[in-house]
Amino acid sequence: MIRILYVIPKMEVGGTERHLYNLLHGLDKKRFLPRLVCTWKLGKIGRKLQEEGFSVQALGFYKGYDPRIALKLGKIIAEWKPHILHTYLFGFHLLPGIPARWKRVPLNISSRREIGDWKKFYHWWITRAGNWFTDWTVACSEEVKRYTIRKEKLPEDRIEVIYNGINLEDFSFQPSFDRREKKVGVIANFYPEKGQRFFLQAVPHIKQVFPDTEFILVGEGERRQATENLCKEMGIGGMVKFLGLREDIPEILSSLRVLVIPSVREGLPNVLLEALSTGTPVVATRVGGIPEVIRQGEEGILIPPADPMSIKQAVCFLLSHPEKAREMGRKGRKLAETRFSLQRMLQDYQQMYLFLLSKKKEAGRKEIV
Repeated sequence: MIRILYVIPKMEVGGTERHLYNLLHGLDKKRFLPRLVCTWKLGKIGRKLQEEGFSVQALGFYKGYDPRIALKLGKIIAEWKPHILHTYLFGFHLLPGIPARWKRVPLNISSRREIGDWKKFYHWWITRAGNWFTDWTVACSEEVKRYTIRKEKLPEDRIEVIYNGINLEDFSFQPSFDRREKKVGVIANFYPEKGQRFFLQAVPHIKQVFPDTEFILVGEGERRQATENLCKEMGIGGMVKFLGLREDIPEILSSLRVLVIPSVREGLPNVLLEALSTGTPVVATRVGGIPEVIRQGEEGILIPPADPMSIKQAVCFLLSHPEKAREMGRKGRKLAETRFSLQRMLQDYQQMYLFLLSKKKEAGRKEIV
């Protein structure tokens, strides 16, 4: 049985956290034994995993770079003796990596899932220092891989791309565009890079052309209150509904006529793949890994970032061309089935774990000889 210790700051509702939730659930239980440690708190998804019988614990360190994290993880590693340490999110691989190397964990893997232009010089220093203790890095898109190599000076032969996967059973295909509610929405937590403000600037222009359209924003985050205030300042408070965190994302996506992804930075948003799975037409910015998934005019419409009028034009085009929207939805579902299924993602991760462990064992035998 291969023991895998996953480390992440917290497991609140978000794309990375949902990905990790699906990964833990989907691992072959006959070959892999996962354990999850949150350096800060469990979060909603962490508590759910705990209730479902997974080994999950929180260390309670609010600051992500508290040196006591290394000491606590060192004790856990010494007692549990994992074969693999797999860390998530930028810079959080340094403190887990130190005790993992000290305690001779055979394989240390770190993930990259975003374009981190927000990072300060000290973040890059911590990230690069953590790479000294890391054997392998996994990126969620080719663009994230290129960015990581460029910014972290990481050798190209130490990083690979594994795309996210969606459990298609949770997202039923809804082919009928006409039966969908007259709604256009954004599903993303409220952070500056998610670009909700550009969507809001497009809302009154869309409303002029399609006055019976409803607009929704789903998610939570540090910018939610500021975004609600912006709605009031713009005089569109009555046009936009804030739905908060929701667990019925498949149903919400199936009700939308258009999903807008107005991000100014992205790795590869899970909600894009979820929208494809439900056959929901997508208008998304041409950033990060998004163009690796959507072909212009085929599975969706790609637009420049920070451009409200491009959002308006693309949304209005789909609302006025329902047959084209239906066609995009069908192509999106087919793409999800062929390239972005959960089964494919699980297979990729499990093969990676087994292959890298076998390479480590082979290297160890050569050292002995």
